[in-house]
Amino acid sequence: MQQLKAPNWKIALGLPALVIICCIAIVLSPIYQIQKDQLSIAILLDLIISAPLLYYISIYNTRVSKKTVTRVFMIGLFFGGLLIGKNNSTLLTTIKHWIAPLIELWVVYSIVDTYLKARKKALHSGISEIDFLPFCRELISSYTGNKKMGNVIASEIAVLFYAFSFKRNPIVDHKIKFSYHKNNGILLVLGTLLALFLIETTGMHFVFLLWSKTAAWILTLLSTYTCLQLFAHMRSVIARPILLGETKLELHNGLVGDAIIPYTSIESIELTKQVPIEGMTQQLALIKGLEGHNCIIRLSETITITRMFGIEKQCNTILFNCDQPMLFEAEIKKMRTVISPH
Repeated sequence: MQQLKAPNWKIALGLPALVIICCIAIVLSPIYQIQKDQLSIAILLDLIISAPLLYYISIYNTRVSKKTVTRVFMIGLFFGGLLIGKNNSTLLTTIKHWIAPLIELWVVYSIVDTYLKARKKALHSGISEIDFLPFCRELISSYTGNKKMGNVIASEIAVLFYAFSFKRNPIVDHKIKFSYHKNNGILLVLGTLLALFLIETTGMHFVFLLWSKTAAWILTLLSTYTCLQLFAHMRSVIARPILLGETKLELHNGLVGDAIIPYTSIESIELTKQVPIEGMTQQLALIKGLEGHNCIIRLSETITITRMFGIEKQCNTILFNCDQPMLFEAEIKKMRTVISPH
């Protein structure tokens, strides 16, 4: 099977950008004021048809998803509203109120459909359980054609998934799967914070109502979503245990930290609560001062860990908590012996 090549981004992004620049120049020219009605339609068609079409041609037969053309369309629609919105163009109003929402629904449907197909394929390949967060990151990144954007969108989707999912939590056997929330009482701490946030949100809502109703509801919505994120993280802590795979160790801490470590990269394991001074250190924790750690893994090479919203950090020393650290250390040694018997 022929491998698809990478696109020429200078052309793929430059051509739509050139169309937008030309449209801006036309709007700023004296000619536009004379023939405003005719040119408004032409400019809008260039922004929502010509620019996406040029982008599509530029990425055709490349590894970039064709669905990313919707981003160029939305950018063109944004500039259309910005440049000719004052004219109250009937065409612009129709696109804003009808076509754009339909495209957004199509994007959502495509993402869900792609996820369900990929999940079905994974299950048929023998994978009994799918870790939703990394699976969603990979899926959305391939869909958008941008890893950073995919990670951010996947993080937001994961909040809704873990907050409202009724999937049964995995069985922790302390051989392959290890929990990290039972002995340190972190869920009790986070639950207390969540209750305080909810009380504060209610109180601040009524206080801000005395000043501005709009500000009160904006603050309430932001605070409510923060509470939802915290609740989703609490549920994901239980749903995403530490996993010992066949060739690599998967460290998790809910929605706030993931580290995939090949056993061959593990230099040593220390069962301690002390914080190391040397090394590029990262702790898998939402609130470092409250969660603490009882395990330290030192690596022979630098790896990338993924934090909340897909933010990536480099490290060679990882601090984390495990409910059964001695059993965990013993199982890691067994795995390393199987991988590297000498």
